[in-house]
Amino acid sequence: MLAFVASFSLGLLVGFLWLLLWGIALRTPLLVWFMRTPEERAKRQQRFMRMGRVRYVLLVGILGRGLAFGLGMTIAGIADDGVASWGRTIAKLIILSLFWGGYYGSTSWDMHFRSEVPFPPGQ
Repeated sequence: MLAFVASFSLGLLVGFLWLLLWGIALRTPLLVWFMRTPEERAKRQQRFMRMGRVRYVLLVGILGRGLAFGLGMTIAGIADDGVASWGRTIAKLIILSLFWGGYYGSTSWDMHFRSEVPFPPGQ
């Protein structure tokens, strides 16, 4: 039980460290949600709108949250079981990062950047 907790904690730590480093690279500090004014929020939203959906999903989703999740799960697996095959470990990292990051990036884009759809659609 102690080995599981230690490997899980190590994976969480690595994931959060990646999010911290990636946030610094994207100029978004870790506690930006608590310190932003409405003007700063609007400016950041406009910056993301100019990037477009594909770049947003890639930068914020896959390389941000997806890679943090993939690194955390992969490091926890390595700490718990060891490395059976580096190829399988790298494949696990890539697959987890792509799927989780793609899901997070696309759902957060849809949630943050909704546009009004006329009713009924097509008019």
